[in-house]
Amino acid sequence: MCPSTSSGSATFLLGVALPSGRVAYGTPAVPVSPALIKALDDDDAPLESRYRFAGMCVESGCGFWSGSGCSLWAELADSFQRAGGQADAADLPKCAIRARCRWYGEQGSRACAACRYVVTDTRNARM
Repeated sequence: MCPSTSSGSATFLLGVALPSGRVAYGTPAVPVSPALIKALDDDDAPLESRYRFAGMCVESGCGFWSGSGCSLWAELADSFQRAGGQADAADLPKCAIRARCRWYGEQGSRACAACRYVVTDTRNARM
């Protein structure tokens, strides 16, 4: 699963973006329905700038697919580590999709450590 997808292709509501820029995850993940999207869409800001959605990884259908994995996550994990972020496996956030997550599957605990700081902005997406 992709832990940062658009609301239009989402399967689950993964978390809420806090004013601090950190994502507060919900567990278990909340299934996305048209009624939920309508209830959340009460602002002029894109849903993706306020909530994190997860959905099926579309692999080659995504602009971040490298042919063998998610190039977006590789870039984000490296930037997080260069900025001094730590991948402490004992302090990972509770995540409802970790067992199926593309980023965790490719990057392990370093993906989870930085994932809580990712807010999807579909206005500039390369998808």
